[in-house]
Amino acid sequence: VAITLAGQTIPRLDAVVWRSQERPTVVPPDPVNYHALSCWQPKPGCQQQFLARLSWLSGKQGLDLPGISSGTWLTLLEAGQLPNLLAWLELDAEQLQRLPGFGEIRAAKIADSFAQARQRSFTEWLRALGLPPGAEAVSTGDWATLAARGEEQWQAEPGIGAARARQLRAFFTAPPVQLLIDQLSAAGIAGF
Repeated sequence: VAITLAGQTIPRLDAVVWRSQERPTVVPPDPVNYHALSCWQPKPGCQQQFLARLSWLSGKQGLDLPGISSGTWLTLLEAGQLPNLLAWLELDAEQLQRLPGFGEIRAAKIADSFAQARQRSFTEWLRALGLPPGAEAVSTGDWATLAARGEEQWQAEPGIGAARARQLRAFFTAPPVQLLIDQLSAAGIAGF
């Protein structure tokens, strides 16, 4: 129903609006190319998933970085500063200030948020990287300990079945994730 105002406050029913009979065809992405372990770099066709990963990483469920939004990530990506998911760890206020869209104050705030990320716990980093659900209770220790677990060891944990154990094993052994772990280790992040 289309409603307009007759005067200042009186609603008036103008017409019945019919839903279009022709709906656009939705073509879902190919699950072989786009899945839980894809798009760790901004390759062609991966920009949306890559930006979603960055937004998750900086959001409340991840590292909870103040002042960092999807717009910030898009600006950094368009400026060529994000060749991978963790390239931002190497940016400082001076480098940010030289980029379009970053003034002195904004660059300092973002650099401060990036510095705060380095102080986050190992568990927060695992969540931010997209650790499959179910492993939170056993995510203490370090990366090497968790990565060495086999599917049987994961299944021995309460609440983790065969499917989740496969997902966890796949996460810990995925080559793109291994590259990120090397970066986190080089950056001195605790647990990696």
